[in-house]
Amino acid sequence: MDMEQLNNTQHWKKFLQSPKRIAFIVLSILIVTSGLVLNEMFSTDEPVNLAQNINLPPEQPAEQTNDAPVAVIEETPTPPVWHAVKLDKNTSLTNLLKENQISADDIIAVEALPEVKTSSHDLQVGQTINILQDEQNKLYGLRYSFDMTKTLDVTRDDNQFIANIVTQPIVNKQIVAHGTITGSMMQSAAQAGIPRKIVLELANMFAWKVNFNKDLQLGDTFTVVYDAEYVGDQKIDTGDIVAAEINLEGATYRAIRFTDADGDVGYYTPLGQSLKSGFLRTPVHYVYVSSPFSLSRMQPILHIRRPHLGVDLAAPRGTPIEAAGDGTVTFVGRDAGYGNLIIIDHGHGITTRYGHIYHFVKGIYPGMHVKEGQVIAYVGSTGLATGPHLHYEFRINGVPYDPMKVKLPGGTPINSKYRKEFLAESHQLVAEIDAADNTALASKDSIQTLS
Repeated sequence: MDMEQLNNTQHWKKFLQSPKRIAFIVLSILIVTSGLVLNEMFSTDEPVNLAQNINLPPEQPAEQTNDAPVAVIEETPTPPVWHAVKLDKNTSLTNLLKENQISADDIIAVEALPEVKTSSHDLQVGQTINILQDEQNKLYGLRYSFDMTKTLDVTRDDNQFIANIVTQPIVNKQIVAHGTITGSMMQSAAQAGIPRKIVLELANMFAWKVNFNKDLQLGDTFTVVYDAEYVGDQKIDTGDIVAAEINLEGATYRAIRFTDADGDVGYYTPLGQSLKSGFLRTPVHYVYVSSPFSLSRMQPILHIRRPHLGVDLAAPRGTPIEAAGDGTVTFVGRDAGYGNLIIIDHGHGITTRYGHIYHFVKGIYPGMHVKEGQVIAYVGSTGLATGPHLHYEFRINGVPYDPMKVKLPGGTPINSKYRKEFLAESHQLVAEIDAADNTALASKDSIQTLS
């Protein structure tokens, strides 16, 4: 050990022999050790909740600035709604759309469509126009019927309109109607929902046997099966009777319509016998017999007795007069007391006369062939007549007979080559009539549609 080292050793010995110096060294070691421990604590991955240790107040939420996004609630647009509007008198489609606040641009666009141009000309006063528009009066659709079977349908596709014409088929259905006589035939049929056209046809069918002005009694019943044309559920036209039945007190009459391959139409009994007698018993729908056939009658104007060789059938002026049977017109003109007169030759020596005519059907002339039931003139009061009526005569070989009593020639039965086909149709129609009769027994007058 050299001298320098010795001096240093002696110096530390003297330093350590002092109590204050030793205390200073211990305190220094404690401070360094504490610093190391604290450094280890703050270097860990787990966060230290300083607020909990030093009792800091809880964090306040940050104030929202004007730049923060704000939620927007969008309103659901109201869907367009259909409106039904009646077309008034002197109101065009254009004015109707204007009255419903449709914009001029939409009106111009719609009316430029060819289908609209064509169909709008057929619109009638009181017709329903359907308009599809929203609350802002924006047009989305237009629909109306302009024909029995046609409907215009306009729809919006983005900013343009598309038009279509929808055609519904005409469907033929059979109507079965049953009624009871409670007054006149016309009133009773109306109560049963039967059109006037069918009543007139019914009277013609049974004219050979039933006098609708005299023979019908309260409580008598009738049933008709007739054709009708429908578009959807709407009836657009009434066709012809295909079968009918009349139940008088103590007698039942039935008629079946049949059309052969040549297009000839006839009415027959269910077994194929013709309902045509060859002549109509009375060629006009009269109200009452104002003067019967007589060999000695007081003439109301001349005030003398003389034969009345026909029957006077009172009817309103203008009532149609029909040919009593098939034949050839031999006279058209004026003849003394007859006034305006038509004479028809039916062959086999039979002629008929029609007097006191108001006016003739246009185009009728001598030599013209007419069919039974064809309208030839109209009731009047020309000649020696005190009021409108038809003077009707029926002569055989020039001899007058009472038209209301003379035995009329029978009609031709169904042709043998059509008999099988006819009987099949007849069987089905009779079954429909029987079903309607049975239904009516359990209820009031009825009407039903067969598809």
